[in-house]
Amino acid sequence: MKGIIITLTALVTLAIIKADSVTRCVENLTMPCEKTDQQCLADFANYNGCLGTNNCAQKVSNNNAYIQCIQKCSSSNQIVQNYINTLLKCLTSSKIQAYVIILILFYGLLL
Repeated sequence: MKGIIITLTALVTLAIIKADSVTRCVENLTMPCEKTDQQCLADFANYNGCLGTNNCAQKVSNNNAYIQCIQKCSSSNQIVQNYINTLLKCLTSSKIQAYVIILILFYGLLL
């Protein structure tokens, strides 16, 4: 019983940590384009338009679907593509952190 309570508490904590780490990572992303770089701004607007066209915002609750949706919206502009790649790293690194924490918790329960 003690193990089940510890596991459930750990999973709830993990969900909170995972959501917080993704939020912080995404919040730290800044506008990739300089205000004077009209081509970059146009390409960034196209990227945002692609997200809207594919309804990516409605897939936020499912991280994998959101990642796949973002991947459909690549850009030929290297500055915008770097921004997209960084966003994808934010989303995928949080999954890796979550798996590591779960493995550590289960290892701790086995001891």
